[in-house]
Amino acid sequence: MPRASKKKQRKAEDFKKVKLKVGQRKGAAGNATDTSFAARAVVVAAQSTMVDRGTQAASATQRELLGRLRHRGAAVRREAAAGLADSVARHGAAELGPTVEGGARLVGDSDTDVRRSALQLLAAVLARTAAHDLAPFMAVATAFACAAMTHVAGDVRGDALRLVDQLVDAAPCAVAPHVPRILPALVALVTATPGARLAALRSCERVLRLCSVEELQQHNPPKLDSLFFHPDAAAPFAALRLFGEAAAPADAAGSARALCSDALRRLLPQLQAAWMEAAAIVFGGGRVGTGAALDLCSATMQVLQKLWRAAYSALPAALDGFLRQCMVHFPFGRDSAVDAAAVDVLLALNIRVSELAAVVCGESCSGVQISGLLSDPLHLTPAERARMLRRAVNFVRQALEPTARVHTHAAELLPVAWQLAHAAPGDATTLVDALMHYGAASAAGAPTKAATIRLVARAVLVPAWAARGSAARDQAVTWVLGLPQLLWLLRDRNFAASAAAVAALRSAVMRTRLLDTNDTAALQARLVPLFCADVPARGVVFGPFCQFPPSLQSAVLDFVRCCPQLSPALARAVDLACAQTPNSKLFKGKLPVPGLPVGGFQVS
Repeated sequence: MPRASKKKQRKAEDFKKVKLKVGQRKGAAGNATDTSFAARAVVVAAQSTMVDRGTQAASATQRELLGRLRHRGAAVRREAAAGLADSVARHGAAELGPTVEGGARLVGDSDTDVRRSALQLLAAVLARTAAHDLAPFMAVATAFACAAMTHVAGDVRGDALRLVDQLVDAAPCAVAPHVPRILPALVALVTATPGARLAALRSCERVLRLCSVEELQQHNPPKLDSLFFHPDAAAPFAALRLFGEAAAPADAAGSARALCSDALRRLLPQLQAAWMEAAAIVFGGGRVGTGAALDLCSATMQVLQKLWRAAYSALPAALDGFLRQCMVHFPFGRDSAVDAAAVDVLLALNIRVSELAAVVCGESCSGVQISGLLSDPLHLTPAERARMLRRAVNFVRQALEPTARVHTHAAELLPVAWQLAHAAPGDATTLVDALMHYGAASAAGAPTKAATIRLVARAVLVPAWAARGSAARDQAVTWVLGLPQLLWLLRDRNFAASAAAVAALRSAVMRTRLLDTNDTAALQARLVPLFCADVPARGVVFGPFCQFPPSLQSAVLDFVRCCPQLSPALARAVDLACAQTPNSKLFKGKLPVPGLPVGGFQVS
């Protein structure tokens, strides 16, 4: 049996009073209830089959990765950017704004791998997102790109240029409003970093394309016709308030012109230095081949061409010295063996230098630049200007010969020929004759066929051309009388060129000073086969008019109505051709003599 003393001891412990000390926590009572417990949540998956669980998971993953882009560890930032790039490439960006901002911020990161992953991320975003959706975030992206261009490390500046190229290629319309921010940063980069001149000049050329309205509207190089002239504001006389209108506000074109003028003034010394350095390497030896020096020459001339076209009315006089340096070896490749891969590059350089000669030495610009500077040996004298213009004219005339094979650069060459014809009026006849021969020798489906016709028409179908003398008038008349045969040869191969030829014929018959009575009769006789012809063995054979689209057919009939003293043979041919066309009802009222029987046929 247990002892009675132990039983008493246990009984005393149950009623023992605990003495607390100062600072000691009081324990829980013996009869206290423990209320601490844990409960598990019951999650029921969505029952709808329309829920894309993969997209939901990707969105959650992208949000988590976006938070890691600001991590202090470079490895974490790199893995987050790489994982985010892979997710965006598969599913698109769940949050477009934070994704663009996070990727653009990392382009200025000090770690090389982080920047590469950031560029991959932005490339995935640009590939999966429409340009109009990117527009609200371009301000942030371009701001980080410009900030990275000022980094002390050359690798960071190079990745910033890659970002600018990506943005311009993917969304030119969205980047265009931010050109005033990007272009000065590129100019400063070219000026301060000789080692990165080539990459910076190429990026600068891409950005300068955005100053062209046609480039932004069509996402293509500018139209050929837009290069013929350099128009100013839409209302150049609004400032005079002749009709009570308010002064025209500064438009986007004026702002772009001022921006490019400032860039040209700041970049010209650097461009001239780069040209002299690279040209000595390329043209100093006995053979011209591809390489970094030739690429630098090409990039320099491309940037300079964009700048002088944009700042046409405010060219700096320092361009005289640059043109003098270019003319040392012009035309390029003349006295050297040229590799096959460098032929196109040299041809493009020759065309651009010819345009520079027309801009600098032309009569419209020479008076401004020569005034008060004739005593300065750095500027061109009138004799030098005339000599340079003649060399440019000879090159363009030879390049337009059918054997020259400049079809790949014809879109650049034709505007230069137009500018030289105005800059050197004494050689205009020679250049127009070369254009006529080039247009006649080019293929019917050539993309420059229509532009060549319009260009020659603008030159010869003006009273000033016939005023040059009988030789110039005969040249214009011969070209006009050859247009009906051209329409027959074109047929349905090039409707744009056919429309240009019809417009030229309309302008010719409405200018009675160019075509006399005999010329008009000869033109109408040549127009008859365009509609139909009597073939002894086959009867009536219809011409290309029946193959034209309705709009072009209407233009032809409008031109025929403008012909004075319409011949019965032409009226009969028009009547027969219109009767055979499916859209003959569209031509009612557009025929030369409505309702009058001509040659035994009723004109409907």
